[in-house]
Amino acid sequence: MLFMALIIFYDVGMRYLFNRPTFWAMEVSEYLLVYLAFAAAAGIQDRKSHIKMDYFHNKMSETARGYIDIIIYLGMVGFASAIIWTSARMTIIAYQYESSSNSTLEVPLWLPYGLVPLCMTLLVLQGAIDMAKAFKKGFFQ
Repeated sequence: MLFMALIIFYDVGMRYLFNRPTFWAMEVSEYLLVYLAFAAAAGIQDRKSHIKMDYFHNKMSETARGYIDIIIYLGMVGFASAIIWTSARMTIIAYQYESSSNSTLEVPLWLPYGLVPLCMTLLVLQGAIDMAKAFKKGFFQ
């Protein structure tokens, strides 16, 4: 995130102080923002920092929490798997057709597209780990 902030700071300085805007800063910042959003998902899941209804969750018994967690993790893994499937197809198509961005950088689009299935795979793996813990909590308490 610091790197992205420095890029934007540099671009703003060049634009307003020297009247020489960069041609690459906006595009690189957009790719970094997408990467940061998707890359953080698995780490946030590992720390259990995603938004949830703690009030109701904490009122349940430990076994009920385990069952609810299993349902939530199944939904999360299913949704992330759908994103993996769709984004992997987009990445392959972009690679096959040698698609590139419509900017001066002409970034091959399979590079930023490929970050999405990679990061979602990490989320699915973390979800599977959490689901195994929830099964243990829900069924073997």
